Amino acid sequence: GDLVSVLWSAPEAEELRSRLKAGGVTREEAARILAPVEPLRFAAPLPSGTVLMINALQDRTVPPQCARALSRAFGGAKVLWYPTSHTDLSAHFNEVLAETIDFLQSGR
Repeated sequence: GDLVSVLWSAPEAEELRSRLKAGGVTREEAARILAPVEPLRFAAPLPSGTVLMINALQDRTVPPQCARALSRAFGGAKVLWYPTSHTDLSAHFNEVLAETIDFLQSGR
């Protein structure tokens, strides 16, 4: 959720962000441009236990506040937080896989 926050903060988007700013695109204008594809626009409350989100507490690509906003938009999705970054989340692969399998098998 909140694509403009991702675009304005993610290290991976630095070159794009710089080009947009050089072209006079403000954060507010970027939000307007991204509005048609903003995930928060499409996320709707879903039955409890139907959405599992995997997120990283030190994520600079998708900041935690963006993940929380998306979880709220889903009506309180189950969120698993890992003490790592976006790119280092793979170090928790086995845990994530086990949690995902458990979530899917339990029908939560």
